[in-house]
Amino acid sequence: MRQVRLTDIQITFDQRFHLNIPDLTIESGTFFGLIGESGSGKTTLLRAIAGLQNLHGGSIVKDDNPIHHLPPEDRGISMVFQEPRLFDHLTVLDNVAFPLRMKGIGRQERTKEAQDLLRLVKLDSLEIAYPASLSGGQKQRVSIARALACKPDLLLMDEPFSALDPELRSDMRSLIKDLHDQLDITIIFVTHHMEEAGYLFSHMALLDKGTIVQVGPPSQMYTRPKSPEIARFMGHRNVFQGKRMETNKQSYFQINEDTDLVLQVPFDTGSIVIPDYTITINEDAPSGDHTQLLAQLVDKQFIHGSLYMTFAYGQLKIHKQVPFEEDSKFKTGQWVSLQVRSDQVLYFKKQ
Repeated sequence: MRQVRLTDIQITFDQRFHLNIPDLTIESGTFFGLIGESGSGKTTLLRAIAGLQNLHGGSIVKDDNPIHHLPPEDRGISMVFQEPRLFDHLTVLDNVAFPLRMKGIGRQERTKEAQDLLRLVKLDSLEIAYPASLSGGQKQRVSIARALACKPDLLLMDEPFSALDPELRSDMRSLIKDLHDQLDITIIFVTHHMEEAGYLFSHMALLDKGTIVQVGPPSQMYTRPKSPEIARFMGHRNVFQGKRMETNKQSYFQINEDTDLVLQVPFDTGSIVIPDYTITINEDAPSGDHTQLLAQLVDKQFIHGSLYMTFAYGQLKIHKQVPFEEDSKFKTGQWVSLQVRSDQVLYFKKQ
């Protein structure tokens, strides 16, 4: 068991920032993410779990044993930081073996264990290299191997790939996911990249201004966000505020004076989210509850190999990611019919 439970966590910095986590449980074996904007409290919470940040209230319990009073070295936890913290004067092998050396393990045994870990992170050919000769991705692999050397039952990772270019970041994501699948370990990982969240995490918590606003699997948080703000953070781009209007013939959602959508909204004032996956382009409306919009394609962008289209509907901009091969089907300036599955639109009443 490596369950971690946080209860009534309180941390305050000069009245400028207050971290307040009433209750959070991270189950054994989970690849758990802490996500949120910069300054939301992700790293502060991670450092508190590691023992690098003092609590001003609350408790941290691991496997029914309180650990918040213990020094970092006695918590059974290892941490990988944003920047690799390697010893420049030691070889790759000696860097990985260093924690074992501090534990008094003999040279032959610690060398073998370090070699096994280097094979695990695919760096066994660089045993005698020094950190100065390594790439950023290689240095971070050494940091991961060293963090695993003490056989921690909990591995903390603080945006470890943020300094890497996109291709290296993708490689490192694959590596750490494979390691989690191979090893009997719980990982808590801080990031603000939703691409990492969707690929790595089985569960995650979204922080905002020092508190957790939603917890769940990434897919659940994307399809069922608890607020328009969470929807935006999760990647939804079609988020609109407005009010319900009614005529003798129909009810509709008015976003501004010249733009409305025929929708049965369950409130007088609030926001709607039109998920990207509910929109189809220039196709006949299938059976079911649909809204049809006549819109103009005003922009196309290629981002990381994906095609994103922007349509103008009145004063609204409606966004849609489409398969790459559809680029030739639609031209900028073209008028199209957008079919929206209105029964899958998300509704948020103004509080």
